[in-house]
Amino acid sequence: MSFPEEASRREGPGHFPAKIHQKLFNDKYEIIRKLGYGPRSSTWLVWRKSDDRYFAVKIYTIAASTRAEEVEIPILQSVGKFRWRPPYLSLKDSFWERAYNGSHFCIITSFLSTTVEDLRLEEETHKLPVDVVQRVVYCVCKALKELHGANIMHGAVNAGNVYFSTGTMRPKLDSEDRPSTTKIGKFYTVASQPLKHRFRWRDKTDFVSEWPLHLVNLGHGTSPQKSKFKPEPGNDYLSAPETLSQNPSVSPKTDMWQLGCMILKLLTGSNPPFIGGDDAYSRLASIQAALGDGSTKSIEALLVDVLDKRDAAEAAGFIRDCLRLDPSRRLTADQALRHMWLADANLG
Repeated sequence: MSFPEEASRREGPGHFPAKIHQKLFNDKYEIIRKLGYGPRSSTWLVWRKSDDRYFAVKIYTIAASTRAEEVEIPILQSVGKFRWRPPYLSLKDSFWERAYNGSHFCIITSFLSTTVEDLRLEEETHKLPVDVVQRVVYCVCKALKELHGANIMHGAVNAGNVYFSTGTMRPKLDSEDRPSTTKIGKFYTVASQPLKHRFRWRDKTDFVSEWPLHLVNLGHGTSPQKSKFKPEPGNDYLSAPETLSQNPSVSPKTDMWQLGCMILKLLTGSNPPFIGGDDAYSRLASIQAALGDGSTKSIEALLVDVLDKRDAAEAAGFIRDCLRLDPSRRLTADQALRHMWLADANLG
């Protein structure tokens, strides 16, 4: 029997024990390969014989399945009603699948390739060029504008949730290695094989500005049916000040804080130092010391070692407006899209 490479003890009952060519949902879908995994789910490429089409199925752990059905599905259904319908956030199907260890909730969406975080880690210094980061931010803000306009908070804006599409309707599988398994302890695990794409961090700016990037994974989102946004227990909001108070809160502006932190990490190769700390009080003190005067100096100081003076100053201005201590003073996604720093980030 195959076990996923991501089996976790911390999240309660584990991942779905899938096998290649296993049939799902009364034989409607067939598993072709494993695309990846996370602490609460694994993702697989599946084939639907009835119309010869390929999709991605996200199969949740038993522990995460109920929340996925109750929280993520209503958000995905709301996204499906958008005037501009993000293709890779569109829900195609959902169902429960039973395994020997219990029932797992599954959602079907379009398949994607690898993430911007994977691209960052491919680079030796773990940093990305300014034009690449600008394109990433533009695509993220475009998705956030739609989500926030529908009163939906994403809740997990980071480079690991920004994916490349492959640019094809059918995955190119014939030229790639066949799925494989690896023995870990006494179990055999199916190895992940993300779909490849043709984009590289050294691409020319004109090409970068057409990259097909998509903010996905609404598993940490807040449903629009709720009258009030509430922090999700255990979620990492990157020390957004509003989450560190005695009465923590979140809102779509928390997404913008996460966006600012993501930009700093992509440009410098590491998380902002002012979000660290052993407790909420020390983290908040660190943030206030670094950003409390509302200037760009502390942010620019983090950038001058990796960017020229002009690029550092321009990027720092944008980041500062995402990292305002007062959430009401942060950029909205719509304002970010019209910011001068993103003027050349979209040609496609």
